[in-house]
Amino acid sequence: MLPLKLLLFTLLGTGVTFACAEEREGSSGPSRSKWASKFGALANLRRGDKHEAVADLKQYLSQFGYIKLEKEGDLSLEFDELLMDAINLYQVRHSIPVTGVLSNHTLRLLHSPRCGRADVEEGRPLMLERQQLGKVPLPESVLGHLENFEGHWAVYAPSEKWQSSRNLTIAFSSIDIVPSVAETDAKAAIVAAFATWSRVIPVNFTETDNSTEADIEIRFVGGDHGDGDPFDGRLGILAHAFAPEDGRFHFDKDEVWTVDVDSNDDEDAIDLETVALHEIGHLLGLAHTHVEGAVMYPSIVTRQVKRHLTVDDIHGAQALYGSNYVRRLNTACQDHSTQEAQYGADMTTFGTAGAGSP
Repeated sequence: MLPLKLLLFTLLGTGVTFACAEEREGSSGPSRSKWASKFGALANLRRGDKHEAVADLKQYLSQFGYIKLEKEGDLSLEFDELLMDAINLYQVRHSIPVTGVLSNHTLRLLHSPRCGRADVEEGRPLMLERQQLGKVPLPESVLGHLENFEGHWAVYAPSEKWQSSRNLTIAFSSIDIVPSVAETDAKAAIVAAFATWSRVIPVNFTETDNSTEADIEIRFVGGDHGDGDPFDGRLGILAHAFAPEDGRFHFDKDEVWTVDVDSNDDEDAIDLETVALHEIGHLLGLAHTHVEGAVMYPSIVTRQVKRHLTVDDIHGAQALYGSNYVRRLNTACQDHSTQEAQYGADMTTFGTAGAGSP
């Protein structure tokens, strides 16, 4: 068992800076995902057009909350008003020009491997920046989703956080069945991701061997694994985790997982720590953000490494749990002028020492 507590950094005092892990943009070549083969022929499709892949696209958008398929005709092969409204909403929430047309930029994002959690849940807007409102003309179908929207980051609900304890236990299950990475290396990468979140919020994680009693159970599984959200093989849904206090945390075992993209030359390699960091955000109560550089952005590309938290991620977590310390982001993590332009000059300071939970 890994000594998890020893890996959680103890930072004393105030004004602490922390260094960032190496970041890597990932593959810039054509996507090899399952969705690329399905949607590749839909470029520049618009309302009134028909294509056999339109039904697959509607299923995809339904899976992530953009469409409600309520009647038989909703799965037609026509690019109808239902699909156009969904594309508009998808474009707004991914900061793409709102055209209702399947632009190349839109398709690139649709092709990307991603998290299995929805971007839209029960009609709640989980990915949109308040500052966008009023700057772009938005269709009425999109405006109807914007009630009660708050902030850059998003949470499922203020009450959906760990209430029972801030000292959580984690257990690893079925981690030895992943052929592309050694069990000890996989555990170390996931532990490092938990440690990253613990540096900015007063939540600690301790490993236990008792998976039935652990607060969080981590599993590598494939296909239909009994939680209602089946995995779909390589380069589709990478992983998913459930909001507090559920504790289920699942990776798709069929991905080419790696803990070091430099030593793995597979074009389909997915950085395990990057995905773990994202899914732990869901375990803590964070939803997806529209901020592309943030950890809580829903998709990545192959070989991409994203192992540090951005201002957006930290503010979201601290809104739920408070902050341990006054922290300033190292400028290596994100260009300081970019942070000030996006968040304001005072937004590089996070909380106060000993702050309680909201």
